[in-house]
Amino acid sequence: MSDPDVKVVPCAERVWVLLHGHLVADSRSAMLVWEHPYYPTYYLPALSGNQVRNQRRRRG
Repeated sequence: MSDPDVKVVPCAERVWVLLHGHLVADSRSAMLVWEHPYYPTYYLPALSGNQVRNQRRRRG
């Protein structure tokens, strides 16, 4: 069942999430979700454990 008031659109931009200056997420597959009519929320896909390990290796 889907809510007709919720709008979901693929994000055209790359999304980075920083926490205290450290990169914690990097996605080209983010979605913009309007659960309220006046502003969207970014939703990012969950990473598999393998993707998390690969990201840690690239950062050092």
